[in-house]
Amino acid sequence: MISADSLRRLYRAPGSAQPPAPERPRFAVVTCMDPRVDVAKALSIPASDLYLLRNAGGRVSPDTIRSLVVAWSEADVTEVIVVHHTDCRVAAFGNGELRTHAAAKLGADVSAVAIDFDPIGDLRGSVAEDVERVRRPRSLPPDLPVSGFVYDVETATVDAVIVDPFSVLATRTRIRS
Repeated sequence: MISADSLRRLYRAPGSAQPPAPERPRFAVVTCMDPRVDVAKALSIPASDLYLLRNAGGRVSPDTIRSLVVAWSEADVTEVIVVHHTDCRVAAFGNGELRTHAAAKLGADVSAVAIDFDPIGDLRGSVAEDVERVRRPRSLPPDLPVSGFVYDVETATVDAVIVDPFSVLATRTRIRS
């Protein structure tokens, strides 16, 4: 949900003063669009401190990086968290199968469509890969903490894959590793 406070920060009048730094950490979470994934509850983060970026599989794409740059530079995000989950449909299929499923539902040939669905072969490996994708761009500060987790849809808990040594989240919540 977009708050009035976040809109004020994003749409400041030119020349207006910068808002003061946040008194508490704000987290950007990249996760799957699957509604079973409730990262706020699993990570014990108040909704007011959370910016959710959801897509199929929770993968970090160039558009995700664009959103993270805005979240960091304009919405005072202080930490990034990548969360993939068990029983994910994107993990169940490769690019070919996902294209075939889309073609069957659409009733048209989509083989020429150049979409990389960025399928997940290894759940923990994909989390580590996406953490590295967030750390790599020069458009985000090198000291921005980035951690990665796997969310279990059966237990609604998270398991740590990579916990940044400067993570505020790790000191605030119980994380299984």
